[in-house]
Amino acid sequence: MTNSGFEYSIDRSAYCFFVKHYGIFDRQVVLDGNKAISADDDYVWDLNRLIDIRNCSIDLTGDEVRDLSRKVTSRLAGQGHYRGAYLIDNSLAHGLARIFKALAESDVNEYRIFHADDEALASDLRTWLNLSHGYVFPDFLILN
Repeated sequence: MTNSGFEYSIDRSAYCFFVKHYGIFDRQVVLDGNKAISADDDYVWDLNRLIDIRNCSIDLTGDEVRDLSRKVTSRLAGQGHYRGAYLIDNSLAHGLARIFKALAESDVNEYRIFHADDEALASDLRTWLNLSHGYVFPDFLILN
């Protein structure tokens, strides 16, 4: 499914969803993405997730990242467990992902940051997200 600013795919058989953001990555794009994915019939709150923000222009303040992380943690408190992966390609994205990771991680979720230039990127993502060795990522992620 493609929307303005992001594209996503939910794979219930792999128990994971995948999001690729395009252009400007700001608070509204994050909120719109969350709304679209959670409204999808295939969505379940504890799916593992891969969020790709490579090649995006980041337009989030520290306060906005803190606010978004609070929304995630308050919505999911005490409801099981999932893993998240952030796929980034620059130091600003890395810094914001670290802030979100530090604020949002709890007994419900754990996040890991992956860099676009990692040698074993696809393999490492498969391992982290509990995907099969030969799992084929959605084409829009350009990982296979």
